[in-house]
Amino acid sequence: MSQTIKLPNLRPDQWGIAFSDHQWNVVRCGRRYGKSYILRYLAGDALLKGQLVGVYAPQFATLTKTYNEIYGDIEPVVTGSNKGHLIESKVTGGGIDFWSLESGLFGRGREYDLLLFDETAFTKDGTLEIYRDAISPVVATRPGFRMFSFSTPLVMDLSNFFYALHEHKDYKWNPKIGADNYERFKVHHRPSWCNPLVDDKWLRGEYRKRSALSWRQEIEGEFVDWSGISLFPNLNKPVDPHPRYDAVFAVIDTAMKSGIEHDGTACMWLGYSDVFGPDNLHILDWEVTSLDASGQYDWLKRILNHGEALARHYKSHQGFTVAYIEDKQSGIVLLQQGKESGLPVEAINSKFTALGKDERMRICVDPVHANRVKFVHESFNKLVEFKNESKNHALKQILSYRIGDKEAYKRADDLADCFAYSVIQTLVPELSNKNN
Repeated sequence: MSQTIKLPNLRPDQWGIAFSDHQWNVVRCGRRYGKSYILRYLAGDALLKGQLVGVYAPQFATLTKTYNEIYGDIEPVVTGSNKGHLIESKVTGGGIDFWSLESGLFGRGREYDLLLFDETAFTKDGTLEIYRDAISPVVATRPGFRMFSFSTPLVMDLSNFFYALHEHKDYKWNPKIGADNYERFKVHHRPSWCNPLVDDKWLRGEYRKRSALSWRQEIEGEFVDWSGISLFPNLNKPVDPHPRYDAVFAVIDTAMKSGIEHDGTACMWLGYSDVFGPDNLHILDWEVTSLDASGQYDWLKRILNHGEALARHYKSHQGFTVAYIEDKQSGIVLLQQGKESGLPVEAINSKFTALGKDERMRICVDPVHANRVKFVHESFNKLVEFKNESKNHALKQILSYRIGDKEAYKRADDLADCFAYSVIQTLVPELSNKNN
């Protein structure tokens, strides 16, 4: 057990946020700015002063790291705790509660001197109403309370809590001198480079590999309108396959729906190489079809056999490794049947499926922009008739995908889903690492 209280040392620019002269504050920053240090300082400092703190995050998974860091900062004065939920100190009289914005409780019946919202842009739609109706009353009896909302921006949509704190008519800051800004959020904007510890070489590298919109959002910390933008224009140029691959794998998106406008069951076969690049990931083949329950197991065996054939054809060192299957709808049955038969199948990581289609596709933008993903000529030139349309369904779905499409429910995007899952699985280690 540590005997030393060690609150984070804040830089002058971080001090300016932590000691804001306004009660309601929103901190919009680029990646690696250091917002978590401000949150940790504010929480620990408040507990040491005998105050009560509520920390809110989109999911309990987000809270775990925050809880552990705050606990480590103030461990000598902690007299009680409930792992991931509560830290209290009878020495100071202070306490910190940790709340997931998924839970449905949100601290009802509690009273807080300080509210801290972490990763606010990643909360679910409807969080603004939760804040207004269930959370904001917890400070009503604490006249000197303060609030801080921290995040990198995500979407320009008033249904998003973080964006609403900037632009909603009830919460948007009025910059006019003498304006009444009660309950309005003062904006503290900090790009990544405001942290002097961020290396210039890292920034230059991010600038090279990120798309212009991604750089503006993730590094500059600005809101970006992704709607109507073609996300993957450089997929339009196919390449020759590599001389060999480390592994060949498949991704399956399942559906049991009928009708012209709905998804089919799709599969995409991919080859990955650590040796050849920068295009590490190649789309080798794809398929889309309509299945009923009686035929899906035979279809799965055919998909795996084709994966084996592709692995031999393209000289994969590890052969055909696995078919990742979306653990939803008929995919649940496919996974069960495959595992019972000893077939190489695995559920797609639930972190990926929980993101939602738009966010998954947005995550793929930077790897594709950096030319790390390509169609080989065979898959690029492939034409298949499906739902009365003869075309390259994979290329069409991926290139025509648009963020924020209000007509998305009419759009077939089974192969686009396969594409997104495969890119995240292989090229986005911060999400694909199961230890994260």
